[in-house]
Amino acid sequence: MRKTVLVFLSILLVVSLSIFQKTAASDDYADNEPVDLMLPIPLTPEMSEDGKALYNAVPLIAVVDDLNPSVLRKIPAPARFLDQPEAATSSFSITYIANGGADAWGERCYTFPEDARTAFDYAASIWVNTLNSDVPITINACWAELASASTLGYSGGQPLRRDFSGATRSNTWYQGSVANALNGSDLDPSDFDMHITYNSLFDWYYGTDGNTPSTQHDLVTVVLHEMCHGLNFSGSMSYSGGSASWGYSTGYPNIYDVFMKDGSGTQLIDTSSYTNGSTALGSAVTSNDIWFHGTKAMAANGVQRVKMYAPSTWRSGSSYSHLDYDTFNNTSNQLMVYAISAGESVHDPGAVNEGLLQDLGWTVDSTSNSYVDPAGSCGGNTPCYTTIQTAVNAASTGTTIKIVQGDYNENVLLSTSKQVTLSGGWNTSYTTQSSNSSANSIGVSAGTLIADKVGAQG
Repeated sequence: MRKTVLVFLSILLVVSLSIFQKTAASDDYADNEPVDLMLPIPLTPEMSEDGKALYNAVPLIAVVDDLNPSVLRKIPAPARFLDQPEAATSSFSITYIANGGADAWGERCYTFPEDARTAFDYAASIWVNTLNSDVPITINACWAELASASTLGYSGGQPLRRDFSGATRSNTWYQGSVANALNGSDLDPSDFDMHITYNSLFDWYYGTDGNTPSTQHDLVTVVLHEMCHGLNFSGSMSYSGGSASWGYSTGYPNIYDVFMKDGSGTQLIDTSSYTNGSTALGSAVTSNDIWFHGTKAMAANGVQRVKMYAPSTWRSGSSYSHLDYDTFNNTSNQLMVYAISAGESVHDPGAVNEGLLQDLGWTVDSTSNSYVDPAGSCGGNTPCYTTIQTAVNAASTGTTIKIVQGDYNENVLLSTSKQVTLSGGWNTSYTTQSSNSSANSIGVSAGTLIADKVGAQG
């Protein structure tokens, strides 16, 4: 049995993709105000009798158009997926609500077009090829005629669980999808892990090739992003009247919150430094200086903390639960910045996003890439290193290190038991591999080192 929880929905953090109109490539929305999204009335949170399950606490948020993108990036699906799309390590069960049905908020649904289903299924198959879970991830999908001309869609309503068998931290909320994966069974078989509704009145690109026209929105990209939020890429931080609080009014943080720190390295849920529900915490989360400190995410970010989106004006649905726009837009990790525009296609979750999910509890099946460029640019790809040795030290087993062509004045040594591939001779944008790279020496004292167009000088 569930009981209603008194939660102030107007200040809860919304954790799905939130994209507002921007006048320029900056952290601020047009006129510093969100567009009128005309969203349904939020759901009422309900707590289970034992206090270990919380339903409807993750409210919906809209996906709307970014009218002024700086660059239209087209990022293909991961090589592991393109090479072996059938190599599934998890599964999704998607229910397309029939014509005349309704989503969780009562919005009428229409027949989900076959082409849209194909795009939706394709996005799911990328995650299927990335995540490891024995429990199917369930989604309820609606194709609706939304009243707002700005709203592409919305999602939310994920169940939350704490103190279940397999949880990596006690007294901590996990969204249903990752809780089920950690537990090894479906903790809420009668509930969907995600609810996603899209606006049928928009001009969508249903193709799976990433060749999105500049006038259409890529459905695969938006679905990938929404699914990532449903995988727990989100926290419980909320904001109202200059004060911030966490925990959905329960006193327990979301697992995502555990890794969030301010610029000085203080955990935002550390009540000895930040009282929950205080203006001090409100100032911290609007400081443009908050960071995710998970080990895996940092390793994928060049062994650096990961900057998160925290503009000086709190943006419900965007602040706190996205990568920083200025840092990660137009990079290989841009899927999880707050804004997506027409003409863009991002079909790769990105190494930082995958690392973040691992920190939250997911097992990710990925053969990752890292990049070496003496100039430190790496064509916008991450993780980016300026020396081969630093990249080798940070690499996990199976990593391919792509190296800009040229001679490197260093002695490279693999000294830990892992398999690493050195792939040399790349141009600075990593689009062609037409030359070679070299170091003073290349050695192995442990592990396996594979060299492709990389050799020792002399």
